[in-house]
Amino acid sequence: MTLAGTLNLAWVFNQSVSQDLLTKLIIANKKPFTSVEHPIFKAFIKSLQPKFKLFGQTTIKKDIIKMYHAMKEKIMHKLKESRQIALTTDLWTSSIQSPYMVISSHYMLSDWTLRKRIISFKELPPPHTGLAIAKQLISVTVDLKIFDKITSVTVDNASSNDVAIARFASVLQDKSKNPPELNGSYFHVRCVAQMINLIVKEGFKEISEAIAKIRASVQYIKLTPARKQSFQRACEMSSIPTQAFPTVNVPTRWNSTYLMINLAIPYKKAFDYLSMQDSDYTVCPTFAEWAELEAMKEFLSIFNTALRDTPPKGTPAL
Repeated sequence: MTLAGTLNLAWVFNQSVSQDLLTKLIIANKKPFTSVEHPIFKAFIKSLQPKFKLFGQTTIKKDIIKMYHAMKEKIMHKLKESRQIALTTDLWTSSIQSPYMVISSHYMLSDWTLRKRIISFKELPPPHTGLAIAKQLISVTVDLKIFDKITSVTVDNASSNDVAIARFASVLQDKSKNPPELNGSYFHVRCVAQMINLIVKEGFKEISEAIAKIRASVQYIKLTPARKQSFQRACEMSSIPTQAFPTVNVPTRWNSTYLMINLAIPYKKAFDYLSMQDSDYTVCPTFAEWAELEAMKEFLSIFNTALRDTPPKGTPAL
């Protein structure tokens, strides 16, 4: 039942519905179970609906576990409809540095609708060896009764994943009623986006100084209103229309670095002019570095197109 479905003109208080929504609230907002025992929270609930019986943290914990098992049953029912299931898996680190392994399933329903569901999100204690990852994959697929339906696993380029998928494929070959086709030749799928990221990051190392200078240049002209005006004058003196000023990149996202370079190159003459007029501006790229940035722009455009053309979420691909 949705929230909208519970709020209508013929509304009648229902303890179980309200309790269910409170449980979902605790989960969605990652609140501690003790939140329901806070005096202010109790007073707030009482002001909304005095009839609502507010239980303690022990009941909330039980309700969350109960909800987990109910949702698990629903997912298992959906997975049962599909004959073949592809998996993706990755290792995540929480805000308190706890390691988790997430496993997602990708499958078609009987009406050919593509579905993706997270089927496991469990802590994976170190060391994160290939055998430990494989053990988790085997355990989850057996538990959800999809062991005989796995067609492929997509992972990133870590060496531990090579061991993990090889081990998982070997177990499927020996134990599964429907082992991977062609002896598992296409079972191990490498993540395209991650491979592109690795290639681009290696390219960045070749011109790291030029990238650092253009980032510092963009930061310099945006630091104060006076510097923005100085740069605008430099654009006017260089006959460059001031439309979209360059943006500072996010170092962890290479496509933002591509955007920064792409937007900065048309202002090359303005940056050069500013370096001659402003003695405090000392990070202007050299002639050779501008040439490197031009080459990098062309290099990145290829990978930007490749990443853009990868099938979007919810789209089946071979």
